[in-house]
Amino acid sequence: MRQNIAKQKADNTAVFNITVVNDDNFLSPYCINGKRQLDESDTSLLNNTTKIAKPTNKIKLIISSKTIDDNEKQEYTEAIHQHYYNMYCDKVRDLKQNTYACLIMFFIAVITLSIVTTFKILEYSTLVIEIIDIFAWVFMWGAVELGIIQRIQKVSQLHRYKNLSECQIEYIDIK
Repeated sequence: MRQNIAKQKADNTAVFNITVVNDDNFLSPYCINGKRQLDESDTSLLNNTTKIAKPTNKIKLIISSKTIDDNEKQEYTEAIHQHYYNMYCDKVRDLKQNTYACLIMFFIAVITLSIVTTFKILEYSTLVIEIIDIFAWVFMWGAVELGIIQRIQKVSQLHRYKNLSECQIEYIDIK
């Protein structure tokens, strides 16, 4: 496969031109529920190619080939859409788990910081207070890292997978 740089259309659609020279390995030899799956090398190419699209962009793939017949076009379109729908669902699940972990870490940090405050009022050992304080801030930073930094990346991927699962695919026969 060979791809060209994306063109931005006026309707906020990123267009990617991909040329398929040989489609023998376009689909994996494995089926799930009777549906052939996209080959790993093709998913890698599509992932790398579409990374330059903004998360808000719709995506259109223009696949040029001499070797893809009408039956394969339908099968390839379904395989691409299904693969990225599965990736989208996985990323939604990942974001939910990330949110729960973030909240748990945040509450542990808050509880631990209130313990530190209590220990300061009760005039516990400075060493014990500092150790517990460090423990609390580690959890607070973990919550920030999960809840903000990682979330931005995951939401961006989520949008890209959703856009690819719904992308328009046009096939051009090369003569």
